[in-house]
Amino acid sequence: MYPLGRNKQAMEFLSKVRMGHTEFGSLVINLISPVAPSLDKSAMLFSEDMFDEAFERRVTRKLASGLFASRQAVDKVNRSNADIGEFESRIRDEISSNLCQYIASLVQAGRGLKIDISWAITRPVDPDCMKRSTIPFGTRDVPVLREAARILSDRQERIDEEIYGYVSRLKRNKGDPIGTVTIKAFVEGKVASVQAEFNEEDYSKITRAHEDRMSVSLEGDLYRKGQRWFIRNPRRISVLEDDE
Repeated sequence: MYPLGRNKQAMEFLSKVRMGHTEFGSLVINLISPVAPSLDKSAMLFSEDMFDEAFERRVTRKLASGLFASRQAVDKVNRSNADIGEFESRIRDEISSNLCQYIASLVQAGRGLKIDISWAITRPVDPDCMKRSTIPFGTRDVPVLREAARILSDRQERIDEEIYGYVSRLKRNKGDPIGTVTIKAFVEGKVASVQAEFNEEDYSKITRAHEDRMSVSLEGDLYRKGQRWFIRNPRRISVLEDDE
């Protein structure tokens, strides 16, 4: 969803992730994500959802939540012939089309996949998160995951999604405070046109970015209608200084 180099916080996080020691047996890849220790000892007594958390820990928690929710949805489908609703009902738990597709690809390449997450003792997690620390997937899960990815890609509204790109079209009727903007951005790894409506202040801001040939970033609820992408409730609009 993010073009290389645009989301600096995500890129900085990835630059800190390093390979751990190898292990005997089947193919095992250890990835280590450093995280600062928690200095608020009182906060450790509560669920991490109740206070602001370090970005590195939020990433790992969201990944664990999405993997665990995907495992639950696949189990429901395999055991009771459930439908896509099992996946859609868990979107708030970080299930997405991309996640299902990537899990399926890894499972198929390795003829199975088991993800174990160990949490830093200097930054404890709540018991509910600990339950999600081991998540396995098998080859029989691949067709379900791929079909879920396909359907979610068409249906899923992505809440609080960030996009980065360049303004390609501006449209506002005379006297109308609302303007329509089309942004060329990366969606699912491909360049796509994303359309959104902006109030007068934000429309002027984006118009200036277009005139100065600068890229923009914004947050909103991304969805697809037919072959077209749209964003509802655009917010946190920024004009980006492009790297030389």
